[in-house]
Amino acid sequence: MPDVASDVAPAPVYFYGVVRGEHAGPMAGVTAIDGEGEVYGIAHRELTVIVSDAHQQRYEVSRQHVRGHEAVVTALMDGYSVLPARFGSVRDRNSIVDELLVAFYEPLHVQLEQVEGMMEVGLIVRWVDMAPVIAEIVADDPWLRAARRRLAISRVSQNMRLDVGKRIEASLEAKRLAEADAIVAALAPLYAPDGVNRNDHSEEGRVLDAAFLVGRDKFEAFDDAVRAYDSGFEGRYTMEVGTPTAPYGFVPLLETVLPRNERVRRRGRSRR
Repeated sequence: MPDVASDVAPAPVYFYGVVRGEHAGPMAGVTAIDGEGEVYGIAHRELTVIVSDAHQQRYEVSRQHVRGHEAVVTALMDGYSVLPARFGSVRDRNSIVDELLVAFYEPLHVQLEQVEGMMEVGLIVRWVDMAPVIAEIVADDPWLRAARRRLAISRVSQNMRLDVGKRIEASLEAKRLAEADAIVAALAPLYAPDGVNRNDHSEEGRVLDAAFLVGRDKFEAFDDAVRAYDSGFEGRYTMEVGTPTAPYGFVPLLETVLPRNERVRRRGRSRR
């Protein structure tokens, strides 16, 4: 006789994150990602995964879904320390606790301690005008000064033109890194130890694209420090502080253990 239970597909759940404490059962005042059904906790010892019943195996990236996901995570942050899951993780309800809470109980506790009372704040810095930046590079490099004079008064080989371009490009990258390092160092008192993630980028003129782990009580001071730094350089930069979010970029364990369907990067609207 066939096993009837084996014919029943595992119940899928949509995963929002992990919170400290035992919070089994529905969460009042919170609606699931698609606006239907309850958000509830499944507890193991002193940790709880926060989920809702999934009505589809894959949630497409849409304004409604992304807002629904972030509304739940934001609500969780109001009452708990939370390790937020990024958009799109649908798991088997019967195995999510074993996959996550049982297998990684102690590391999850450590990560919760690291993000307790914290939020993620994005910062994007650009040079306003590239011309004076390049002029500084040329002024500081005797070889470039000589080469630029030759380019201006005589016909030179294509190889030399390429050499000049490569040297300016390398010097520009070195200047970008140095100025990014200076900005990160200036803000260091206002974010957590090891609380900065720099993002790779290739946009010309962009000096820094980073996320900082900032205490909730330090956000205004962080924003003020960015403004003060900007004002000290007389229009050299535009510095855009993003809207604070849950610390998505500082939960590497969830990224590794529970890969999601879609990667959605949210920096928040500029406050400038």
